[in-house]
Amino acid sequence: MKRIIAVSTFAVLGIVGFTLLLEQGTASFEAQARTAKPTPTPIVCTPPSGKYTYSADGQILPLNGSHTGVVAFAGYMEFTKPGSVKGSDTVNYADTGVEDRTYTGTYTMQADCSAQVTLNFNNGGSGTLSLYLGAGQFRFVQRDKYRVSAGSATRISN
Repeated sequence: MKRIIAVSTFAVLGIVGFTLLLEQGTASFEAQARTAKPTPTPIVCTPPSGKYTYSADGQILPLNGSHTGVVAFAGYMEFTKPGSVKGSDTVNYADTGVEDRTYTGTYTMQADCSAQVTLNFNNGGSGTLSLYLGAGQFRFVQRDKYRVSAGSATRISN
Protein backbone atom coordinates (compact mmCIF):
# COMPACT_ATOMS: atom_id res chain seq x y z
CA MET A 1 0.00 0.00 0.00
CA LYS A 2 2.86 2.36 0.84
CA ARG A 3 4.31 1.61 -2.57
CA ILE A 4 1.03 2.58 -4.33
CA ILE A 5 0.83 5.82 -2.32
CA ALA A 6 4.46 6.65 -3.09
CA VAL A 7 3.99 5.97 -6.82
CA SER A 8 0.72 7.93 -6.83
CA THR A 9 2.35 10.84 -4.99
CA PHE A 10 5.29 10.80 -7.42
CA ALA A 11 2.92 10.77 -10.39
CA VAL A 12 0.85 13.66 -9.03
CA LEU A 13 3.97 15.72 -8.24
CA GLY A 14 5.32 14.99 -11.72
CA ILE A 15 2.09 16.10 -13.38
CA VAL A 16 1.91 19.27 -11.25
CA GLY A 17 5.57 20.07 -11.94
CA PHE A 18 5.14 19.49 -15.67
CA THR A 19 2.00 21.67 -15.72
CA LEU A 20 3.81 24.52 -13.92
CA LEU A 21 6.76 24.25 -16.28
CA LEU A 22 4.44 24.28 -19.30
CA GLU A 23 2.53 27.31 -18.00
CA GLN A 24 5.76 29.20 -17.31
CA GLY A 25 7.09 28.44 -20.80
CA THR A 26 3.79 29.47 -22.43
CA ALA A 27 3.70 32.74 -20.46
CA SER A 28 7.28 33.50 -21.48
CA PHE A 29 6.48 32.78 -25.15
CA GLU A 30 3.33 34.95 -25.03
CA ALA A 31 5.30 37.83 -23.48
CA GLN A 32 7.87 37.61 -26.27
CA ALA A 33 5.14 37.53 -28.90
CA ARG A 34 3.54 40.69 -27.46
CA THR A 35 6.81 42.62 -27.46
CA ALA A 36 8.24 41.33 -30.74
CA LYS A 37 7.99 43.85 -33.57
CA PRO A 38 7.58 42.50 -37.10
CA THR A 39 10.42 43.25 -39.46
CA PRO A 40 9.08 45.33 -42.36
CA THR A 41 9.53 43.72 -45.74
CA PRO A 42 11.30 46.16 -48.06
CA ILE A 43 9.65 46.87 -51.40
CA VAL A 44 11.87 45.67 -54.21
CA CYS A 45 11.03 47.40 -57.47
CA THR A 46 11.90 45.56 -60.64
CA PRO A 47 12.10 47.93 -63.59
CA PRO A 48 10.01 46.88 -66.57
CA SER A 49 11.80 45.04 -69.35
CA GLY A 50 10.87 43.51 -72.66
CA LYS A 51 8.09 44.20 -75.12
CA TYR A 52 4.43 44.74 -74.17
CA THR A 53 1.28 45.02 -76.27
CA TYR A 54 -1.31 47.47 -75.03
CA SER A 55 -4.70 48.96 -75.71
CA ALA A 56 -6.43 51.98 -74.23
CA ASP A 57 -9.27 54.38 -74.71
CA GLY A 58 -10.23 57.77 -73.40
CA GLN A 59 -11.35 61.28 -74.18
CA ILE A 60 -9.51 64.20 -75.78
CA LEU A 61 -10.71 67.52 -74.41
CA PRO A 62 -11.52 70.56 -76.61
CA LEU A 63 -8.52 72.45 -75.18
CA ASN A 64 -6.21 70.19 -77.20
CA GLY A 65 -6.49 72.23 -80.38
CA SER A 66 -5.90 69.42 -82.89
CA HIS A 67 -8.35 66.64 -81.90
CA THR A 68 -11.42 66.34 -79.73
CA GLY A 69 -13.70 63.55 -78.60
CA VAL A 70 -13.32 59.85 -77.99
CA VAL A 71 -9.97 58.19 -78.74
CA ALA A 72 -8.76 54.58 -78.76
CA PHE A 73 -5.28 53.25 -79.41
CA ALA A 74 -3.34 49.99 -79.47
CA GLY A 75 0.28 49.12 -80.07
CA TYR A 76 3.47 47.94 -78.44
CA MET A 77 5.90 49.47 -75.97
CA GLU A 78 9.41 48.13 -75.55
CA PHE A 79 11.64 48.87 -72.56
CA THR A 80 14.97 48.82 -74.41
CA LYS A 81 17.37 49.58 -71.55
CA PRO A 82 17.04 51.04 -68.06
CA GLY A 83 15.25 54.35 -68.36
CA SER A 84 14.45 54.11 -72.11
CA VAL A 85 11.36 53.10 -74.04
CA LYS A 86 10.28 52.98 -77.69
CA GLY A 87 7.23 51.78 -79.55
CA SER A 88 4.45 52.37 -82.02
CA ASP A 89 0.69 52.39 -82.02
CA THR A 90 -2.37 53.06 -84.11
CA VAL A 91 -4.72 55.75 -82.84
CA ASN A 92 -8.36 56.12 -83.82
CA TYR A 93 -9.50 59.71 -83.28
CA ALA A 94 -13.26 60.26 -83.33
CA ASP A 95 -12.94 63.50 -85.30
CA THR A 96 -10.34 62.60 -87.97
CA GLY A 97 -9.87 58.84 -88.13
CA VAL A 98 -6.85 56.55 -87.89
CA GLU A 99 -3.21 57.58 -87.48
CA ASP A 100 -0.07 55.43 -87.07
CA ARG A 101 2.57 56.76 -84.68
CA THR A 102 6.03 55.82 -83.45
CA TYR A 103 7.66 57.13 -80.32
CA THR A 104 10.69 57.10 -78.07
CA GLY A 105 10.82 58.12 -74.46
CA THR A 106 12.15 57.78 -70.96
CA TYR A 107 10.83 56.38 -67.71
CA THR A 108 11.60 56.84 -64.03
CA MET A 109 10.79 54.29 -61.34
CA GLN A 110 9.02 55.61 -58.24
CA ALA A 111 9.40 54.41 -54.63
CA ASP A 112 6.02 52.61 -54.80
CA CYS A 113 7.16 50.61 -57.86
CA SER A 114 5.10 52.63 -60.30
CA ALA A 115 6.82 54.40 -63.19
CA GLN A 116 6.41 57.77 -64.88
CA VAL A 117 6.88 57.55 -68.66
CA THR A 118 7.37 60.50 -71.00
CA LEU A 119 6.78 59.79 -74.70
CA ASN A 120 7.80 61.87 -77.74
CA PHE A 121 5.82 60.99 -80.89
CA ASN A 122 6.99 61.22 -84.50
CA ASN A 123 4.11 63.64 -85.23
CA GLY A 124 5.52 66.20 -82.78
CA GLY A 125 3.22 65.37 -79.89
CA SER A 126 4.18 64.17 -76.45
CA GLY A 127 2.52 62.53 -73.50
CA THR A 128 3.12 61.34 -69.95
CA LEU A 129 1.87 58.04 -68.57
CA SER A 130 1.71 56.68 -65.04
CA LEU A 131 2.41 52.93 -65.14
CA TYR A 132 1.38 50.55 -62.38
CA LEU A 133 3.44 47.37 -62.74
CA GLY A 134 2.32 43.80 -62.10
CA ALA A 135 3.62 40.34 -62.97
CA GLY A 136 4.16 40.47 -66.74
CA GLN A 137 1.71 43.30 -67.19
CA PHE A 138 0.95 46.90 -66.31
CA ARG A 139 -1.93 49.32 -66.17
CA PHE A 140 -1.50 52.90 -67.23
CA VAL A 141 -3.24 56.24 -66.96
CA GLN A 142 -2.68 59.35 -69.01
CA ARG A 143 -4.14 62.53 -67.62
CA ASP A 144 -3.28 66.12 -68.40
CA LYS A 145 -5.16 69.26 -69.42
CA TYR A 146 -5.75 67.85 -72.92
CA ARG A 147 -6.73 64.21 -72.43
CA VAL A 148 -7.75 61.42 -70.11
CA SER A 149 -7.14 57.79 -71.04
CA ALA A 150 -6.46 54.44 -69.40
CA GLY A 151 -5.38 51.03 -70.61
CA SER A 152 -3.51 47.83 -69.91
CA ALA A 153 -0.52 45.99 -71.34
CA THR A 154 0.79 42.42 -71.34
CA ARG A 155 4.41 41.38 -71.81
CA ILE A 156 4.96 39.40 -75.01
CA SER A 157 8.78 39.05 -74.91
CA ASN A 158 11.74 39.60 -72.66
